[in-house]
Amino acid sequence: MGRHVAVLLVVLSVLAASCGDDGEVATPAPTVLDDSGEPVVDEFGCAVVEQPAPTLLPVGELIAYENEGAGHEGCPETLFSHSPPTSGNHFGFWQNCGFYTAPIRDYAAVHSLEHGVVWIAYQPDLTADEVGAIEARMEGETHLLAAPYPGLENPIVLSAWTRQLAVDRWSDPLVEEFLGDFTGRLSTTAPEAGASCDGALGAAPDQPLLNYEAILASL
Repeated sequence: MGRHVAVLLVVLSVLAASCGDDGEVATPAPTVLDDSGEPVVDEFGCAVVEQPAPTLLPVGELIAYENEGAGHEGCPETLFSHSPPTSGNHFGFWQNCGFYTAPIRDYAAVHSLEHGVVWIAYQPDLTADEVGAIEARMEGETHLLAAPYPGLENPIVLSAWTRQLAVDRWSDPLVEEFLGDFTGRLSTTAPEAGASCDGALGAAPDQPLLNYEAILASL
């Protein structure tokens, strides 16, 4: 990473509760309950789980998180330590790369990160100029994923496997440094850097859950 980027190491504690495919431990996420105490389920019959709310990140600091595992799940169960997450047990198929205008699911995006994808989360009310600049930068790229992220405290947050960077403007030169170090086969952290980010879940720009039901049934 370039010399202008400060590295903030965040040590995260992961409690032993369940194991992923690679032997890493994972903490179950709390299930959302309805007024009668029954689990709330989504349109695919999976229990809705509660993840931590996004927090305001320091602008321009590269955050290095501990690897929280890379096991595969069907319905989401893992409690991520932060939002957007940068590692942890995740959906068995990745989110197809592209520029989305609808929110995507964290546990599918994390699988994409495992393949060396940079996930660009942006505030839903980010200005049209900024959104347009992000979309334009993604043209021709195979390992970039962008989508609005409800509740995001920073205007733009870039995530790679165990790495994260928040910026106020897409034109910040630290963006290109981050992309240069963590995109595709160039990723210095992704377990499967350069693996495909196509042919799985979703279709940009507005069908993030395309094929989810069929994929879930196959797991």
